[in-house]
Amino acid sequence: MKRLILGFLVLALSACGSSTSPSSTSNVAGTWAGPFGFTVNPAPGKVFTLRAVLVQSGSTVTGTWTASDSFSVLTSGNVSGNVNGTTFAGSLTQTGSCSPGNAVFSASTANPTAMTWTSASGFTNAPSSVSGGCDTSSFNVLMMKQ
Repeated sequence: MKRLILGFLVLALSACGSSTSPSSTSNVAGTWAGPFGFTVNPAPGKVFTLRAVLVQSGSTVTGTWTASDSFSVLTSGNVSGNVNGTTFAGSLTQTGSCSPGNAVFSASTANPTAMTWTSASGFTNAPSSVSGGCDTSSFNVLMMKQ
């Protein structure tokens, strides 16, 4: 009887030490899209599709983004950032007439098919020399995995 109890105790203790934990970094690689509206320039009051193609290596994320309607790309740029657990923090750099605009954002990655990119400051460092200035409004974009 003592051997049986001792055997169960050894088995129970060995099971405690052999647990595996899931990956602690979310995977955001792929194509994402969501509605994005400019309040100032380059197209005040119009809603576009923000599309991002992201590549992830470990916790580092890079990629490209475009804001377009069904006819043309309005503006575009690069995405860079890091995933830490279930948080994706990054920046969008803008090319074209509003370059070198930069927007810092963060998003929860708890849902693998949807994340809201939130920026409290919107695009900053954009030139004011563009007619009407460039958009610097804060934004929330619900991005859906495509």
